[in-house]
Amino acid sequence: EQKQQKNTELESTLEYKKRELISYSLNFVQKNNLINEIGQELKNVNLNNDDLLRNTLQKLKNKTNAGLRIDKNWEHFKVRFEEINPGFFKHLISQFPALTANELKICALASLNLSSKEIATINDMSTHSLKVARYRIRKKLKMEAEQGFNEFFLMHMQSLENA
Repeated sequence: EQKQQKNTELESTLEYKKRELISYSLNFVQKNNLINEIGQELKNVNLNNDDLLRNTLQKLKNKTNAGLRIDKNWEHFKVRFEEINPGFFKHLISQFPALTANELKICALASLNLSSKEIATINDMSTHSLKVARYRIRKKLKMEAEQGFNEFFLMHMQSLENA
């Protein structure tokens, strides 16, 4: 009975940490959307109107400050991810040493079953660039064409849990 209760507590903790990771991922999306919004506003600045310029710069300053509060950097995310999925990166690197840091990041986000659009936004890349990156990762991992990208990493995590 105590063992079952301990398992239930561990499962609950694991589920909480998984939700926390997804929350971090969404923060990445928010931050990148904010940066894109700031870029759009910078394009719209009319240098001939001092009041408009001052107003726009103040808005941008406020948004930048908001972005700093939203920011949950990759290293913090990675630490949390490794708490929940111990050995994920180490195992991938040992099996596939040619993977780059950015590719490992894509693999981790795919293991959370995030959509391509979400992964692209988090990595501040277009969906086309992500498609190319996923193709390169598939080649490095020698994945079968019909095998789902996210499913591969979900299975990879399950195999680590069962090891």
